Amino acid sequence: MRLNSSRETREVAAGVAATRTGRSSAIMAAGTLVSRILGFARQWLLVAAIGGFGIADAFNTANTLPNTLYNLLAGGVLNAILVPTIVRALSKNRGKEGTDQVNALLTLASIILLGMVVVTVMLALPIVMLYGGGMPDDLFNLTVIFALWCLPQIFFYGTYALLGQVLNSLSSFGPYMWAPVVNNVIGITGLVLFIRLYGTAPAENFDTSTWDAPKIALLAGSMTLGIALQALVLLFPLKRLGFQLRANFQWRGLGFRHTGKVAAWAFAGIFANALMNLIATRIGSEANGAGNLAGEFYPATSLFGYATMLYMLPQSLVTISVSTAVFTAMAYHATQNDFPALSEDYLKALRLSSLFTILLAGMLIVGALPLANFTASALPPEQAQALATVLVILSLGIPGQTIFSTNTRVFYSLEDTRTQFLVTLPAPVLTGLFALVARFALPPDYWLEVTLIGEPLSLLVGGLIGLALLRRRGISAHVLRDASSHYLRCLVAVVLAGIPAWLVLYGVFEVPDENYTIADTFFSGFIRSLLVGFIMGPLYFFLTWVFNVTEVRDTVKTFADKVGRRPAGTATLGENERSAMSTDTSATESASWKADTRNVFSQSFADARQAAQDNDNAVKVAAEESKLTVKIVAVGVALVCIIALAAWFWPRPQATTANETLDLSPQSELKVVPDAAPAPLPIAGVTSISGKNDGWDNAEMAPLAIDGKPETSWRTDAMRTSTLVDGRGFGLAINLGEAPVKVRKVIVTSSAKGGVLELRQTTAQDPSGGTLLGSLPLADTVTYELAEPVETNQLVLWSTEMPTGPGGGFRLTVSEVQVLG
Repeated sequence: MRLNSSRETREVAAGVAATRTGRSSAIMAAGTLVSRILGFARQWLLVAAIGGFGIADAFNTANTLPNTLYNLLAGGVLNAILVPTIVRALSKNRGKEGTDQVNALLTLASIILLGMVVVTVMLALPIVMLYGGGMPDDLFNLTVIFALWCLPQIFFYGTYALLGQVLNSLSSFGPYMWAPVVNNVIGITGLVLFIRLYGTAPAENFDTSTWDAPKIALLAGSMTLGIALQALVLLFPLKRLGFQLRANFQWRGLGFRHTGKVAAWAFAGIFANALMNLIATRIGSEANGAGNLAGEFYPATSLFGYATMLYMLPQSLVTISVSTAVFTAMAYHATQNDFPALSEDYLKALRLSSLFTILLAGMLIVGALPLANFTASALPPEQAQALATVLVILSLGIPGQTIFSTNTRVFYSLEDTRTQFLVTLPAPVLTGLFALVARFALPPDYWLEVTLIGEPLSLLVGGLIGLALLRRRGISAHVLRDASSHYLRCLVAVVLAGIPAWLVLYGVFEVPDENYTIADTFFSGFIRSLLVGFIMGPLYFFLTWVFNVTEVRDTVKTFADKVGRRPAGTATLGENERSAMSTDTSATESASWKADTRNVFSQSFADARQAAQDNDNAVKVAAEESKLTVKIVAVGVALVCIIALAAWFWPRPQATTANETLDLSPQSELKVVPDAAPAPLPIAGVTSISGKNDGWDNAEMAPLAIDGKPETSWRTDAMRTSTLVDGRGFGLAINLGEAPVKVRKVIVTSSAKGGVLELRQTTAQDPSGGTLLGSLPLADTVTYELAEPVETNQLVLWSTEMPTGPGGGFRLTVSEVQVLG
């Protein structure tokens, strides 16, 4: 839709011209950075409060539902129609008429959001079944209760987006990005109070018996309160800007017939993306259920959520900040059908975003394990490694995500949500295919990780398809060539910068193990994360300068000019490129943004491109770019060859030969004597024992130790230390019936290793008393052979020296108990 009035055009152009992309992006990025730092603090406290497996999966599933459902049912629709509609409304009249139309749109959207909250709360049970149906029954029920507390967040997510878009349309970008700071402060306060009242949780915790109403309200309620205040705080900058926010039920004349079609396709696109997240979340809940049944740790929903928070950092810190600052200009140029200027907006957003997101992606990949140790220090080593693996898989998609996100902004500016839906389709298709392969062909250890491979692939495929379709819509032909050259240089630079960081990280520093305390793990992760940044950051920007990346060259030139170190008249390849494409860091662009709006828009991007082509140096520039591209590829190929040769000749560990068998049998003073005579005795029942009655013995799982299924296990929660003191201990009380029987042998199978498990003739009321019949470290199979038969109807397996559990940390795990007599 074109703006025909010259006055309307000047008003919108003035707003666009007044927006300096670099300054606006910096303000938003600063707010996002502070918010993310606080978000990491909140995540650290959340892991300490509820662990990483079990209860954590229940809460994280419920707490992500509001954002997921908001994005599915309203988020994409609002993003697709809100900014273009507001631009049109405010261009007609900055006074009462434009304000009334925006208020009418906000009123209607608020009513829709309230209706969504009511409907989703009523349907909480089936919604949770859809996302978390693979969890055990008691955990599922707790998830539903959490969801009832969290689902009202939908209204406040929508309110935050609505008010933020109004502020963005008024060229006020900072408050929208700084408001989440309030949310994180409230969340941190709630978690600190929660830990103060209820203490920390083990890394794996399936015990739901301690979760009463006040405990649930404090955890889930503080999260919902934070989202609410995040939205409501935006009322203050709106008032300061003079925008009169009030209800308006006059909805005619807002162009809903047109925007209805736009919204329908936007909904379809968001549904496709939400389907991908649904598949990953459901696979995570299936892994949770399998782990609970088998007594093993498998990567599940919570690790996916923790990794996603780190993975989204480049997009939220850079891509959204840049594209949001440019989006208003995109919407204006789209309404004017000014595709040369829209091409300039696209390249500006993509090049500036990818310059930083590619670096951050490399840092996340190289520093995945240090970041897991730093941001989730309470996780035991195996869970931290699983978190790092998930983070690496997701981070591989960040370069494609930058292209995809920038494409999305352009499609929304053009109100072409149908095409955006089509390029989103690879996401659920590829994720679904990988999920099917993982679920039915692989063990649970790999379900989540293999499923998530579909996400980076779909982002790359969708991004490239979208770029090709934008070219057909009218985006200038040189965009693909310029973007490809820019990406190649940045990708080679980040690989070269990551190699020395990786060598130092894993060749010099020790990786935290079970013997590290939470504090030791935290500081180790912090130092190693800083190391990755200090090595990769400067080296990456140096290499991009060597590779003549325009934005870096311009920044260096501007700095050199200011300090007087740049010789006059010196030209670089970056400057010649800038003659064809302006960047927000150059002095020329800075001056142009401050000029009269008629001068800003009088010369189109096509004119600038044509001027560059007429220049005698244009051919030389293209030749230099081609030569540089060949050099970059040659350097990359040589680097791959060097790494391959180093890997081939690297000393390999010696394999165990047939004559060098490993003795993994438990050592004990008790001799295990083969005896075929004893026969299995019936076990009347088994109960778990906790010396402190703290609920960490998972009493409901005790029958799994005698169900005849080796794949199921009873287990305690994970402990940070192996030695238990002050009366703490865990075990199983075995009831052999009312009448005493003669016991000659007890066989215990377990997936835990080490520690000390005692066999005692005593009762559950005095687990450390009675007669000690045997004491052995745990292994796959442990046999207590009694020298003389013992006549009893009560036996206790008791441990105060915890073995190492299969999921990391220290925990007692018993798969099967057999008593023979």
